[in-house]
Amino acid sequence: MLKKGFLLIEFLVYLFILSLLIIIVMRYCVLSSFQLGVQSAYAQQVTQLYSVQACLTRDVEMASAFRECWLHDGNTALIWHTKEHDIGWCIENETLVRRCGVYNPEKRIWSKKKTHVGAVGITKGNFDISWLPCADDKEQIACINIQLEAKMPNGSKRM
Repeated sequence: MLKKGFLLIEFLVYLFILSLLIIIVMRYCVLSSFQLGVQSAYAQQVTQLYSVQACLTRDVEMASAFRECWLHDGNTALIWHTKEHDIGWCIENETLVRRCGVYNPEKRIWSKKKTHVGAVGITKGNFDISWLPCADDKEQIACINIQLEAKMPNGSKRM
């Protein structure tokens, strides 16, 4: 007798193999798109940190090197006086913030300020200035060390 068609068991085996291949391909597609999204968010965070670093570096390079122009040089903030206004960088609510305006060091408050958000996701920050004594009993900046720790999109922390 000639056999025409497939047996039910053969059909189920082919269906199982096809289903398995579809699941493997779909898993690969989903994981690839997820990794692409995480890498994109990571690249965006790194780009944001580099641009903030450039702005902060530009501001610090334009600041006076003498201590009397610095209004606050604590671990959590940098504030200095320029000819036109005061400039400050600090970390508030996991955000690196740049302020420009008039700072009152006695009351430790800003007036007539403009606030710019520099970077979001900064978990810790440390600003450390080393002073070098020079002539006329003045101190001049020897080194500024700025360390920022940011929360990355995948949950890791980078400095």
